[in-house]
Amino acid sequence: TASAASAAEMRRAAIARMVRMSLLARDQSGHAQLRTAKDKEVRFASVDELIAHVNAVWISPQCAISGVTLDLSGDDPDLAPSLDRKDSSGHYEAGNLQVVARFINHWKSDDGQTNFERLLTLVRIASNRPAPDDSC
Repeated sequence: TASAASAAEMRRAAIARMVRMSLLARDQSGHAQLRTAKDKEVRFASVDELIAHVNAVWISPQCAISGVTLDLSGDDPDLAPSLDRKDSSGHYEAGNLQVVARFINHWKSDDGQTNFERLLTLVRIASNRPAPDDSC
């Protein structure tokens, strides 16, 4: 159907954007700026191999960390799919990649997967509590 073709095209476009961003991060790594960017290598033989790998690891329409539904339409850039390195000190390579919401990738930044998930759990627990009384 046209809807399925449209969804497939949006997925291909999202994968292409994630691959471009990983290549850009690689190209900016190690260059002196106001600070030195982390060394991020893309450890795939070709861009096609990276695309195939992203397609293989992207198994759910939800963020791999938070579970929020990813937005392929572009209506909400914070929910756009983003290629994340599970080990932020590692490289773009097999076993270290997952697809998350862009805001999660930004929030996680340099933190490790385990600690970030711990903090996210604390936020989830706290969000189920009544809001503090601000009338004091």
